Amino acid sequence: MQTALLAIVGALLLVVPGFLVALTVRLRWTVAAALAIPITFGMVVVGTIVTGASGLPWNSWSALVTLVIFLALGAVYSFTLARRASAGHAPSDDSDGPVPADGPARRSWLAPPAGVPWAGVAAAVVGVLVGAGTIFGILFRGLSKVPDGIASLSNVWDEQWHANVITFIDDTGIAGATDLGRLFQVETHADFYYPDAWHALGALLKSLTGSDILPVINIWTMTCLALVIPLSAAALAWRIVRDRFSPGAAALAAGCAGAVSGVLPSLPYVEFLTTANPNAVGAAMAGMTVVLVMSVTGAPRRIPLAALGLIGIAGVHPSGAVFSALLLGLWWVFEALWRPRRGRLRDLAALAGVAVLTVAVMLPQIRGVLGEQTSIESYDFSLDLSRWTAVHDAFTLTNQWTAPFPAPWVLLAFAVLACVVLLARFSVWMTVVWALMLLVVCDAIEAVGGTATDLLRVFSNAFYTDPRRLQYAVALIVVALGGAGIALAVWGVYSALRRWVPARRGLAAVVLVLLTIAVPVTSGAVVSTYADRMGAMAVGDRFGRMISPDDRAAMQYLATLPDARTTTIFVDPDQGMGWMYALEGLHPLFTHFAFPDPVGPRTWALWDRLNTAGINPRVDAALQQLDIKYVVMSPPVYWPFQTVPRGLLDLDRTPGLKRIYDNGETKIYEVRGWEPPKPGETRYGWAPFADRSGAENWDAPAEVLPPGF
Repeated sequence: MQTALLAIVGALLLVVPGFLVALTVRLRWTVAAALAIPITFGMVVVGTIVTGASGLPWNSWSALVTLVIFLALGAVYSFTLARRASAGHAPSDDSDGPVPADGPARRSWLAPPAGVPWAGVAAAVVGVLVGAGTIFGILFRGLSKVPDGIASLSNVWDEQWHANVITFIDDTGIAGATDLGRLFQVETHADFYYPDAWHALGALLKSLTGSDILPVINIWTMTCLALVIPLSAAALAWRIVRDRFSPGAAALAAGCAGAVSGVLPSLPYVEFLTTANPNAVGAAMAGMTVVLVMSVTGAPRRIPLAALGLIGIAGVHPSGAVFSALLLGLWWVFEALWRPRRGRLRDLAALAGVAVLTVAVMLPQIRGVLGEQTSIESYDFSLDLSRWTAVHDAFTLTNQWTAPFPAPWVLLAFAVLACVVLLARFSVWMTVVWALMLLVVCDAIEAVGGTATDLLRVFSNAFYTDPRRLQYAVALIVVALGGAGIALAVWGVYSALRRWVPARRGLAAVVLVLLTIAVPVTSGAVVSTYADRMGAMAVGDRFGRMISPDDRAAMQYLATLPDARTTTIFVDPDQGMGWMYALEGLHPLFTHFAFPDPVGPRTWALWDRLNTAGINPRVDAALQQLDIKYVVMSPPVYWPFQTVPRGLLDLDRTPGLKRIYDNGETKIYEVRGWEPPKPGETRYGWAPFADRSGAENWDAPAEVLPPGF
């Protein structure tokens, strides 16, 4: 019951706001539904920026006000365009097909896209539903077989941070992407940019349902992936085929791509395992977003919506925005430039309008990304593989997680077929996209070297130059092209029968229906052979590797101690105990496995010298000023290359600490002599709304170290 509630409310939060706003600017309902999700996230980004700047909390009420304002703006915008049309200006076209010079007559928003039969709409809808059901079903089956089910905890690096961000937004209403230093940098609140639109919408789900964080983050992730991936693959397949073929063939391609979107282990399931949730949602949204942006060349009235979609995808994760930019750039160079819809300059002006609006809203976030570029570039996920193996792995989407599964040769063959047919029709851009992405993955596995690597990594840095993350984007391309290839094969048989047996058109229609039905049936049969294995792989790190039952018991005990909920708790970030915030509402000094950089001076003093508490005045002052009453240690550390720093060793013999709990795995210490703050005393512990302008200026006592330290 809880799963159904969270999934339904989550789906409504994802789709309904964007759908309603799209309707106000007269998009057809089919287009509005297909492209709603990036529009929804765009409104979330704008809403969190405005609430953060004005000091208002982000919650269900401010989100509702944001939606109402966008609906009003959309209505005014649509009314203004209608007035211009009645004054003699030609209305903007709202179709996706070729545009005649005089523009088509206005169609009702209830009609399907131009030229698409209702049977084509049904095929697309069914295909997307099949893909969504496949993805959600496999992930849910995987979760149902692990301890605690949907309330299980993933021990993977990123999940702790995602859970803490959602909890933080729900607790405080602070949701601005440039304001999360208040969570990450407890002492200083130093500037820290993190795209959190996915978390901000997830916080609304937590608030509206009243559910605990673990069911929320599990079902929210599953719902997002189950909707975004099939819709995005379907939208991209539609665009690929529609450029050269009939609307009916394009609708069939959308349905086929949606139906097979859940068959690749590398697309939803590996990312669910690694808990790279915003990256998974953001990169997968690229298909929907670019189709929305591409449509402005024929329907300039969509410029504000397209900008909102780009804002939304950038606000979820920069990888999605960079992937979208690559798709749009290659589409323009190899397709739109040679086949303009309203003239090259007018088409370029429409796209420039989208870019200008997007940059105007996202400029602070863009600066934040650029400011973290050095940190991003420091990651190295290269593998010691031969060049040929790198090419094979890039093409077959093979990595350490997908290696146990069979290579998707059939889907890859249909993707190649689509490229061949499109090239025969002089449609080059999607083939170039696939080829370039394969080169990027190969470079991430083993650097090509020289200028080529420098250029390729301008793009791949948005994915941390991680082959796994890049393969996720490639998998979306393969699904879209594979769906297009299947549809073109089916459509070719149908067209041949109509041409060669014109007296029996009913036979051609029956063959078309049977072949179309065979796509989801075959896809389901293929997936069923290894669905349980994919589900088990997707939830493969939920068995207490970092946060064990003993750790949970220690957190629960700590929550009952005096002042534990009102003070700051020192933890080693590498040990994962930052989970205590999301799980128990306690306030650790570190809320992520990653060590904040730069770190505040008091925080560094404890990290480096905590085991001198009681004899080192500098450490004692840091404990007091950070308002730390309890210390929790629970080795081991997360990564093999990490070690417990020297300053956190031998705490049992530290004079300033008293061990009060030990279950054999987790130890809790109380700081001797801790006192609550005196009236007017400034402390630098957990206080998200406090002014931290003087935190860096610490006039600390002199350091006194024991002999031999």
